[in-house]
Amino acid sequence: MNRLVFDIETIPDLDFGREQLNLDGLTEEDIGKSMFFQQHQRNGSEFLPYDLHQIIAVSILTDNSDSLNIESYKLDETCNEKSILLDVFKSFEESDVLISWNGQMFDVPVLNCRSLKHLTKNTLLSDKHVDLKDLLSNHNISNISGLDVITKGLKMPGKKLSSGAEVWSLYLDGNITEIADYCTIDVLNTYLLYIRYEFITGMLSENDFDKKNTTLKQYLEKIDNKALNTFATQMHSSD
Repeated sequence: MNRLVFDIETIPDLDFGREQLNLDGLTEEDIGKSMFFQQHQRNGSEFLPYDLHQIIAVSILTDNSDSLNIESYKLDETCNEKSILLDVFKSFEESDVLISWNGQMFDVPVLNCRSLKHLTKNTLLSDKHVDLKDLLSNHNISNISGLDVITKGLKMPGKKLSSGAEVWSLYLDGNITEIADYCTIDVLNTYLLYIRYEFITGMLSENDFDKKNTTLKQYLEKIDNKALNTFATQMHSSD
């Protein structure tokens, strides 16, 4: 079975702010501040509607039973949002099951909206998506901890940043690579949770479960990426 775990990171849709909210001429920081302020005035929260998010990074881990592979896409001079979507949806189409943490409440709706914007084929509109947060909470996600708390409680490494809200600050500072690493680490934590779920439900034997953990550690240790190397070290220390 070809399993694919995914996560996205976003910033405000700055083009929408410029073109539709009469914010042209302002800095990106001020456009974002204005969009957050207007949203807070409307409903008491700065969290923007799905259609006002722009994707800045997507990370994917693919487990095809024989090997692992991590792909990280980020918005830069060589990669725009449409090209990211095209690559991501192609990977989705080639997978048997799509796995996320809270994807039903955020990642999927945002991907749907951006797919509409760029007219990209959307392979998420199928029944093969598993939202692990929704599944583990029996559809009561308000009564289960966030990814960082639940993974650290299980002695996993946990998240790189305390909150996805920090992504905006990192973007303004030009730290796109750090955003991509943060996204990838969320995917790694989600994958570790999912293989635990497969074990407790009998889909994985104890031997296969141990093998998948070891394979992931060894894979991350060989990657030229300090953040992922550190994650591997933390996996070892939590055994």
